[in-house]
Amino acid sequence: MICRSFSECFLTDTYRISSEMTVWKALKLCFRESRVLAVVLFRITQYLWSKKMIWRLAPIVKRVNEVLTGFECHLEATVEAGLFLAHTQNIVVGEGTKIGKQVTLYNGVTLGSARIDHSSGKGKYPQILDGGIVYSGAKVLGAIVIGKASEVGANAVVLQDVPDGCLAVGVPARVIKLEGER
Repeated sequence: MICRSFSECFLTDTYRISSEMTVWKALKLCFRESRVLAVVLFRITQYLWSKKMIWRLAPIVKRVNEVLTGFECHLEATVEAGLFLAHTQNIVVGEGTKIGKQVTLYNGVTLGSARIDHSSGKGKYPQILDGGIVYSGAKVLGAIVIGKASEVGANAVVLQDVPDGCLAVGVPARVIKLEGER
């Protein structure tokens, strides 16, 4: 967990939904909005995974989250505060993935390894830097860096780095400058 405490991450995540969010309002919202429930259960999973005595509960909560919301995030993924899930179904976040602050993920997003090194059993995973947005159905595969305030268009397959403030679209994704330069 990147945040200093569970409550810091929890409040930052829920503040993106409503600036007047309290813990009680967030818990009530969990019953109406699966995107809130997904983030809350994910933060509980991260918290449990970081504790020595109760870490064994983390995979159970993770599985409950997958079944109830469709959000699958590996226990070893690094996710900073401010995660916003616009829709939770079919979001997959791989083991070594790093997600920065204030990142938004839409449904059907896959952040994972393109290849696994069979000698070490580890893959190379993407990084989504602060303020990134990954739209529906996009796939970011391999050791890719999505720059600060960059966007990945719907159904794009990103196989190369995306610089800060740019948009990547297409299959395979090509980079388009947000300022209108191409």
